[in-house]
Amino acid sequence: MNKLFLALSILLVVASCGKKDVPQKVRFFTFKVAINRKIVEPTIINGYYGQMNLYKGDFATKNDSTGLVAKQPEPARYSILVYEAQNKAAIDSAGYMKNGKQFYNLKKLKKAEIQPKYEVIPNKSGFYQIDNSNTPYLVLICLNKRTGYFPGGVGTLPGLTGELKQLEMRVDHQATF
Repeated sequence: MNKLFLALSILLVVASCGKKDVPQKVRFFTFKVAINRKIVEPTIINGYYGQMNLYKGDFATKNDSTGLVAKQPEPARYSILVYEAQNKAAIDSAGYMKNGKQFYNLKKLKKAEIQPKYEVIPNKSGFYQIDNSNTPYLVLICLNKRTGYFPGGVGTLPGLTGELKQLEMRVDHQATF
């Protein structure tokens, strides 16, 4: 009798421990996309593409003996963090001003479990492309592990269908014009 009771007890315990009773953690993956160095024109049919340029120093147009001369930016390879549009309030709350420029605390976003959907790394010539498949996204340029930046605040990329738009990504927080 004791063996039968023990067997029934074990059977009830095993049957009551279903998968749905165990807390399940939702998994979120960030896709890292590195643009091949040979790509210099868009290979996507809808979305955004362009050049990432670093502006550092004085970019004011100057007049010399040959005429007007302007300093040219250099190609840049900072990661472009692409967030889902629903995270706008959280991203805005991680913003702060420094030297009159808007920056974003990426550590604060990570702590709040706000992660980018995509991380796009431009190639050596600064070329990038983002296929957004009619989905609006927000973008930040990752300056380092702690700091995000986009000129004028977080960039908004409206969803596009069958349309390509060229967009220069400017890293200009250390430049004067």
